[in-house]
Amino acid sequence: MFNITTDDGYILDTFRVRNAVADNNSLRPVVLWHGLMDSCFSFVLNEKDESLTYILADMGYDVWLANSRGNTYGLRHESLSPKRAPFWQFTWDSFARNDLPSVINYVRHKTGAPKVGYVGHSQGTIQMFAALSSGHLNKEHIGFVGALGPVIVASHVKDVTWRILSRSSVIWAGRALDKKDIQVPALLKPAADIVCALKPHLCEDIMKVFIGSHMHLNQSRLPVLIAHEPGGTSTLNLAHWAQLVRTGQFGYYDYGWDDNPHHYNGSHVAPLYNISNYPSSSVPTAIISGADDELADPADVRILVDSLPYSKDTLVQVVPDYGHLDFLWDPAANSRVYQPTLIPFMQKHFPPLNMTHTETV
Repeated sequence: MFNITTDDGYILDTFRVRNAVADNNSLRPVVLWHGLMDSCFSFVLNEKDESLTYILADMGYDVWLANSRGNTYGLRHESLSPKRAPFWQFTWDSFARNDLPSVINYVRHKTGAPKVGYVGHSQGTIQMFAALSSGHLNKEHIGFVGALGPVIVASHVKDVTWRILSRSSVIWAGRALDKKDIQVPALLKPAADIVCALKPHLCEDIMKVFIGSHMHLNQSRLPVLIAHEPGGTSTLNLAHWAQLVRTGQFGYYDYGWDDNPHHYNGSHVAPLYNISNYPSSSVPTAIISGADDELADPADVRILVDSLPYSKDTLVQVVPDYGHLDFLWDPAANSRVYQPTLIPFMQKHFPPLNMTHTETV
């Protein structure tokens, strides 16, 4: 495990899975990044021949499992305590501005590789689109982007829970709570553990409340999943996601008329990300979405696809009968997504070495 410190002091636990017999610096590095309220665990949930981490490592990639601040593996800071409100003053804007560039640069320097490949799921996609569109990340450092369940706006989300969370009153409550030493997301994990212990059959129903009803999951892995999920985040970050649902705009977090000037150079209005600045021509990008995704709704994915600058190296693929977490949780994801779509795209634009036997460090 590696402790990567961001430029604003958050310490992110990052795991490395690679070929045990190859020259450490000869493998092409690929960073995998999780979604909202998740952690890198989702990339190793299933069996070895089903989990993207081990599949890529066996192909000859140097796989790095990243984590965002505020989740299970991102609860440390050089000076701030997670028991106090200042630690939790972040949204995915910070992931795009600080966490993602810090991890990418660390991996490049550690491996000596000029470029790093990237596969993100859900929130892991929006932070990359934001980072490359805004210039927080150097496009020359990214070999390719694989976007699973991609999101930049969420105005068409069908999930009832997120519809409720997107109301202005709830967003205001999120701002208020994050100014106090109260963390609603931090309470979710203990509450979920209690409910699942007392009523195991309710666990899947609880998950569907937040991630949609379409979900392919190996029921035998449910106890393992429950032990690691949810990963956690800030209340402010949930409010930012609710903002995406309410406004339908790919924008920075809106702190409100009075507070925005402190964050946005005196402006009372939160700025928007300009997705037209995304470097499609120099960063091959695979947009892989689910036809039954209730969070990354097909209509919102279409907005993303239509907004990206045209490039012959952009792949767009829709997986039938696929929900939001299926890209990582479905035991059949390898045969349905990785082998037919994602891996051929990677082999074309960021080919690996062919090795076997992996180790985790």
